Amino acid sequence: MNKIKTITIVLIISMLFPLLLYGEIQKPVAQFALGKTTYQEGEPIEVIESSYSPSGLKIVKKEWKIIIDGKQKTSSNAKSLMNNIKQGEYTLYLRVKDVNGVWSDFIGKKVKITAPRPFILKTFTTEKSTYAIGEKIQFIYEYDNPNDINLKSQRWRYRNLTTNGYLTSGKPNYLKKPGKY
Repeated sequence: MNKIKTITIVLIISMLFPLLLYGEIQKPVAQFALGKTTYQEGEPIEVIESSYSPSGLKIVKKEWKIIIDGKQKTSSNAKSLMNNIKQGEYTLYLRVKDVNGVWSDFIGKKVKITAPRPFILKTFTTEKSTYAIGEKIQFIYEYDNPNDINLKSQRWRYRNLTTNGYLTSGKPNYLKKPGKY
């Protein structure tokens, strides 16, 4: 019975400590920034979270919220909410809870998602103008990469124009038949 009284007293004191120390219970402050305000669809969204407690207490929980197509979605992780969202304007909200169970107010930041801009092939050539059958082909090309999005894959297609051959998929390392490609 004495253990229960002791635990109860310790809990009450720990919850009232900020009140005794500061005169009132101070809410924690939810705070974050976005790397930028506009992103392309599919581009990773940078979220920099910097919430704190003015009382110096530990932040123990984060609740992120966003409304997509009229439906509210919540998560403890902003990246999971912002992953694969479609074009549009959204407000990302955050609130945090300190070790005493006190929640902050929600804070929101607007983010705009735009249509993805395609990579644009600026130059394309080969190292030489003619190659022997079976000789390795060296390609030289340059492309415009808007917003420095990582290029995940390339799709190559080519055809023998001399024989009006079939369209072939895949990057050619060498050619098997004579002709103009």
